Amino acid sequence: MIHAENPINEIERLEALVRYDILDTDPEKEYDDIARIAAHVCNMPVAMVSFIDETRKWYKATFGIASKEMAREIAVCSHTIVYDEEIMVVEDARKDVRFIDSPATQGSTPTIFYAGVKLVDSEGFVLGTICVVDHKPNTINDRQSEILHSLGNQVIKLLEHRRNNILLNKIKQHVKMQYEELEKFTYAVAHDINSPINSIISLAQLLESQPHIDTETRSFASKMIDSGYKLTDYVSSILDYYKSDKLSTHKKEEVSVHSSLKKILALIDPQDSCEFRLLKEDVTIHVRVAALDQILINLIKNAITHCDKKKTFIEVDFNESDSFYTFSIQDNGPGIDLNDQEKIFGFMETLQHRNTSGSGIGLALVKKIVEKEGGTVSVASTPGKGCTFHFTLRK
Repeated sequence: MIHAENPINEIERLEALVRYDILDTDPEKEYDDIARIAAHVCNMPVAMVSFIDETRKWYKATFGIASKEMAREIAVCSHTIVYDEEIMVVEDARKDVRFIDSPATQGSTPTIFYAGVKLVDSEGFVLGTICVVDHKPNTINDRQSEILHSLGNQVIKLLEHRRNNILLNKIKQHVKMQYEELEKFTYAVAHDINSPINSIISLAQLLESQPHIDTETRSFASKMIDSGYKLTDYVSSILDYYKSDKLSTHKKEEVSVHSSLKKILALIDPQDSCEFRLLKEDVTIHVRVAALDQILINLIKNAITHCDKKKTFIEVDFNESDSFYTFSIQDNGPGIDLNDQEKIFGFMETLQHRNTSGSGIGLALVKKIVEKEGGTVSVASTPGKGCTFHFTLRK
């Protein structure tokens, strides 16, 4: 018996094998099927999909045997991984100098005939073998050899799919950790910003209330108050954007659309210059109420903020299909150019030619929530004639 030499890149090969995280994993049907097909195509009683680590040949899938592993030093496959040709065939191991007196050729189920193909990944590392075995001398033809090689390619595809999933999960976990850190940072910054802003607003309000200050100072105090509230709204919008991910964990509830809209209008507290037309007949729908509220609040506030008319008209409509609820929010504002209609849903995107200032977060938040609810959001608009936002929520 002659022991096989190690591959010249043995250390790198073993490192590559570890990256696939395949050793000592549970059986999987895809690999079991490949072993079964190999045995049937080659008319052999035994087939194996094996990986070779530093000390052993470990079976990921077997057909015809119950073993899980074998010492590398006596495994025929340890020769296959350093064999020059694509397939190594041993018609009678008892007559091959490499395997004479090998424990593998002894016992009640000896390895007498062997045909094995290397499992080579895209980086050129030989990770293991797919092989067929008989307990008596045998042979395989060119067609069987070709199929065995093709099955080996399928094993590599399964392996690389596994590795890609491992990498993807690591990236997802890393992104999740970064997102959580960013969320904590955002909350901390928001708290640190809001405290001094609220103090500035209070001081400006106190200044504005003084009876003996001149008109210019009063105007200056008023602008400070207005800017302070805009800044707190901006910070709140950022927090809402990051908190929106948690809305999808809420349970769905039955809610009246009329009552939901009235609650939102009371919260927004629009000026008398705003006129609302709500859907004629009330309907009850089954949704995540907090998600619906956030969407409607942002769309209605957006219509009010950007309206360039003396009187703001906002009409809310609703219909449903077998799979979706559909809402429409129509206004009489300045409208949106066709080239800008996709842009407005981007995070921190604002239209520079608008006279009003916005955070560029509200519509991005709407899109994010709607898509998490399995729906879509879009806008139809003619410049100068207002626009209509449509959004759907999956039932």
